[in-house]
Amino acid sequence: MSTYLLAFVVGELEYIEAHTSGKHNGRAIPCRVYTTPGKSAQGQFALDVAVQVLEYFADVFGIAYALPKLDQIAIGDFEAGAMENWGLVTYREVALLVDAASTSSRARQQVAYVVSHELAHQWFGNLVTMEWWSELWLNEGFATWVGTLAVDHVFPEYHIWTQFLVDDLQRALALDALRSSHPIQVPVRRSAEISQIFDAISYSKGGSAIRMLSSYIGLDSFFRGVRAYLQKHKYANASTQDLWRALSDASGVDVNEFMAIWTRTIGYPILTVEELPGGTQIQVRQNRYLSAGAVSDDEDQVLWWVPLRVATPGSDAQRTTDVLTTRNATVDVPVGTAKWYKLNQDTVGIYRVKYPPGAVANLATAIAAGELEVNDRIGIIADAAALASSGHSNTSDFLTLLRAYRNETELVVWQEISLRLDVLQSVWADEADVIDKIRALTQSLFSPLAKRLGWDAAAGEDSLNSRLRALAIRYAGCSGDSAVVAETKRRFAAFFDGDRSVFNTDTLRAAFVVAVRTGGREEFAKVQEYYLDAANPVDQQLAALSSMGFTTDPELLDELFEFALSDRVRNQDVHQAIMA
Repeated sequence: MSTYLLAFVVGELEYIEAHTSGKHNGRAIPCRVYTTPGKSAQGQFALDVAVQVLEYFADVFGIAYALPKLDQIAIGDFEAGAMENWGLVTYREVALLVDAASTSSRARQQVAYVVSHELAHQWFGNLVTMEWWSELWLNEGFATWVGTLAVDHVFPEYHIWTQFLVDDLQRALALDALRSSHPIQVPVRRSAEISQIFDAISYSKGGSAIRMLSSYIGLDSFFRGVRAYLQKHKYANASTQDLWRALSDASGVDVNEFMAIWTRTIGYPILTVEELPGGTQIQVRQNRYLSAGAVSDDEDQVLWWVPLRVATPGSDAQRTTDVLTTRNATVDVPVGTAKWYKLNQDTVGIYRVKYPPGAVANLATAIAAGELEVNDRIGIIADAAALASSGHSNTSDFLTLLRAYRNETELVVWQEISLRLDVLQSVWADEADVIDKIRALTQSLFSPLAKRLGWDAAAGEDSLNSRLRALAIRYAGCSGDSAVVAETKRRFAAFFDGDRSVFNTDTLRAAFVVAVRTGGREEFAKVQEYYLDAANPVDQQLAALSSMGFTTDPELLDELFEFALSDRVRNQDVHQAIMA
């Protein structure tokens, strides 16, 4: 057992307890959630997740949980979000506790994911420990991927693999497009360097690389290799090479030959597509992608292994053998007869794609007609925005493509669009006339959505629709929709007069943002008061704190900075106040 996994907790605590079924562990594992007094009931959701996920991992890993018990504990002040100490997993309260009546659906989903991520470490990290910190991604990248897999198993209604595209893949692509990025496997020569690699490269790019690999060789082969790896190296240390060997043996594919490129080099490619005469082929060229745009010859030496996954109308989703390993390649695609074609089907690969204008127009028509799956719609708009930002295409191309999404119904697609519009606003922050036009565009996209969804949940509505409503209200209101602003103010006043039913757990944050953004000192003070009330759920307190950062009053912003750095805000939460 590695010493970094040992933990003791001493304090006045209470707990709730349950047992796993024992179906795959061979015995029922007692699981407890510990909290400070009065909060143990809020640990029920995390406890329910834990007893299911422990059995799921014992099944897919082929090895029973190694210890006789599993404890989880919520700690008020905790530097990390969570820590996988063997048998005693520690969490911030917001990462473990759920108030059944008041916690937002997004926070509930995050608790399910964090618990699953930490329990994955009980095998990947604890049972088999990385050889050295340069192999950190083996712990964190794998736990990111398999933690998501576990949530999808327990809560398929969350559609968390779609959320993964925004939370992890696009996050990784943004960081890895910088010259200052680093490889997934990075040399660590001294202890001071360790903390620097706990970032989106180790977690999100590492998890995305595992997703790309498992999709290519197939889940069955992938898990056969994982089981062999864990069995061979349990209670010992292992390296990335050990994992590649096990996966190669299980799949019959030389995994190291192509995955070493992804883990040992910085960055990822942009694929530029050219349609060849005759209408039956395309030429694909790969170059390194940088968000700064221009790439020097020295920076463009790597040739990545790129699964192309070309899709056309009616094509199946089975594994494709088209893989780009050279600078240029010609690929058979029925350009002349297919209504559209798309590379990177299901947005599995770690790369951007630049299409010719005609292909983009065809994809836009297909999106508007509802012919493309949600993951592909996310990938297309994300690539278009990134290429506009880096100068590989015009911003007008991205804005034109947005028209195809006016009838979009999926939450995560709208999340990606909203994030890209935020970036656009930040780029043009000093140009008032441009900002006005961007806000008008934002309003034209989100106001019809807010009007259609309304403020109140329909009977039997799922959590994704509830979150979509909140997103629409926030962006419509902040872009100046007078009807949304007026209704926000009315409900905001009623809420602080005692009618808590005017907001549900998801719309509360959106309403606070709009109220602070369009209001003044009174709204700011009320949201601050809500944050300081310890009786409110932790996630809603943090929602209030982050909402305060949306004020446009310079005097209130100064007060916010002073407040955030005072002892009234925990050090671990300071970023919530300034990230807006």
